Amino acid sequence: MKTIISIIERAGDSGYSIYAKDEKVPVTGAGLTENEVKKDYEGALKGQAEYYKEIKGKYPEWYSNGYKIDYRYDVSAL
Repeated sequence: MKTIISIIERAGDSGYSIYAKDEKVPVTGAGLTENEVKKDYEGALKGQAEYYKEIKGKYPEWYSNGYKIDYRYDVSAL
């Protein structure tokens, strides 16, 4: 099972943004609250995996073997 380290930070519009620290997981998310940004991000992870399968014929390794998200906060987000 892959652990996806995901960084939550403040966005310029008073909301939040999130991205995966691992460049092999090209997913981001945005929202006005922490819950919104997490929900957006989780949906984007699934959407990216489905798109990858459509193009490559299989799910990306990080998705097919299962994953969990380790949310971390950029100091400026606190």
